[in-house]
Order: sequence, then structure tokens, then C-alpha cells
Amino acid sequence: MFFRIANYCRSSVVLDFSSGENIYEEYIKAGSVKSRIVRVSTDMTSADYISFLDDMCVPGFVMLTLEGRWRSFLDAIRRSADDRTLVVVRNINSDNEARQCWREIVGDERNIVTFDLYYCGIVFFDKKRYKQNYIVNF
Repeated sequence: MFFRIANYCRSSVVLDFSSGENIYEEYIKAGSVKSRIVRVSTDMTSADYISFLDDMCVPGFVMLTLEGRWRSFLDAIRRSADDRTLVVVRNINSDNEARQCWREIVGDERNIVTFDLYYCGIVFFDKKRYKQNYIVNF
């Protein structure tokens, strides 16, 4: 899946908001050779995230783990996102808190289209679409 998303986005920068190791890096590189993966600290302030994103181009592909100050980071992403930006939220069903966080993300009016793939969720910000949440069972 990460290979296909990277191939679809063809983003020059992929933001990785997690404290662990990125086990998907090889898939992303295979999907988009020109993509550079930038690790984002999980403990910066809201102003730091906004400043960090202002210094970069519009993020096309963001990997988010529900840890640290993820709400502040997601708010900063929403500020700079365009219609092609997508966020993959990992481990949305790992525990009750993660499920609650995912429901919060889905319910937010700024997140237009969301896909619940059980292990992860995908968020699109395309304002030309109607708000919709899809649950994909496979």
C-alpha cells in the first residue's frame, strides 16, 4: 500500500511523524525514487510545527502515528495542505485510545474524505469532494 501511495503522490518530501523506525521506507522509495523521507519530532510545539512546515513545500504524503503532539502536527498539516495532500494514520485500532483518536479525526470537518483500513486510516483534504468516511473490509 505504501508503494502505491508514494507512486500516486510522487511527493518530493514525505513527512514521517513517529518516534519509531520507519519500516515502510523501502516501499516508499520504490514507489517514488525522488521522494525524500523527513522525520518529524513528536514533541515540538504547535508554533514549531507551523514554522517547520512553512519552510518546506506543501506536503503531499504524510505518515502520522498517534503519539506525542499529533493533534498539533495534524493542525499544522491542515493549514498547509492542498487538494492532493494525504495523511496515512497508522495503528488506528491498536487500542481504545487510538480508536477514539481516529473517530476524532474522522469527525473533524476539515478532513474531507477518510478511509478506515483497520490497520491504518487515510485522510484527504480535497475540498471539491463531499465529506465521507469509508470503511474498507478486506
